[in-house]
Amino acid sequence: MKLRFDKDVLAYATNTTQGVANPQSSLPILGNILIAARPDGVVFTASDMESCVRCTVQGEVEEPGRVTVPARTFHSIVKELPAGKVDLDFSSALASISSGSNQYQLTTQAPDDFPTWPDLQAGTTVTLEQSALKRILGNIIFALPQRDPRKVLLGALFDLKDNEIICVATDGKKLGLSRCDVPEISGVQPTSAIIPNKILNEVSHNLRDEGSVRLLIGERQIAFDMGDLVYLSNRIDGIFPNYEMVVPKEFNKLIRLNRTAFIEAVRRAAIISEEHNNSIVMRFEAGRVSFSSRTFEVGSYQGSLEVGYDGEPFVIAFNHTYLTDTFRVIESDEVVMKVKQNAAPVVFVQPDDDKSLFLVMPIKLTDIAEFGEQE
Repeated sequence: MKLRFDKDVLAYATNTTQGVANPQSSLPILGNILIAARPDGVVFTASDMESCVRCTVQGEVEEPGRVTVPARTFHSIVKELPAGKVDLDFSSALASISSGSNQYQLTTQAPDDFPTWPDLQAGTTVTLEQSALKRILGNIIFALPQRDPRKVLLGALFDLKDNEIICVATDGKKLGLSRCDVPEISGVQPTSAIIPNKILNEVSHNLRDEGSVRLLIGERQIAFDMGDLVYLSNRIDGIFPNYEMVVPKEFNKLIRLNRTAFIEAVRRAAIISEEHNNSIVMRFEAGRVSFSSRTFEVGSYQGSLEVGYDGEPFVIAFNHTYLTDTFRVIESDEVVMKVKQNAAPVVFVQPDDDKSLFLVMPIKLTDIAEFGEQE
């Protein structure tokens, strides 16, 4: 097999596929990318047996065929090549990669053992703008844990009903929820699926600001089809936590915050925060919030900030990492903090976005050893 690509095209194909490959697998073939030259284009495929990706690009095909190459190494090579044409020659046991005065020899594996592409029978198909899905994923992925014994939390819930898609992710301490109207849904509705973290991250990185994406939901699998780029993954089995029960319906206190000033104050308090709970204590009163934190072995911090609040004074505490993780994805300059009571979930919303919310669980004040002394 002999191929020629523009470097940028080849880099796009290797970048979108290498993230799914699994070099640590006991099956060496899963650390590779399958390259197949077909009449309609050159197809790059990667799989880890749980999820897979297929990227179709155009290239000059001198000799058709199929071969697999180490995913991460191949991508690293292509990424560092100079701009221009890249020639690939797979006619011998070693792949030849040439660009200008640069030439690499890379081991290959026969494609016979590479997993076949699954046959997904979609019961529900949703079409939405890539920009809308990009916004949704950007608002929820931060809340997905990297590890958790509760397998259902290792993915995000996609809940479809009444021509609306609601996406939720949580690690039990923080939660992101984002929704959008979907004018085009065919098949079964209502329906829902828990989609794994890994495939959501890969999809999020490759969504564009233009074009549409089809979400296909099958009995055991889901797929994101962007035309020349398709991601497919097994669904996570199980029952996702009832997010409607977690998010309070009513609030007693509303506080308007300047996003930048608030998170800067949180970071200052975090420097002296005790390590067990990463706790910082906030005292809200009319027009102001005071921050305090303490580590007995190191010292203490006191600071304050003007806020938009005219209610009764109250005290609340947070793990500062949950706040910084949450405010990292909030884009609005102004944030509204909604509080029911100091032990109930706290909701943060953006005034210009009624389709998303962010929830953070506070720390019980009785769990903070030094709180009594701070009082």
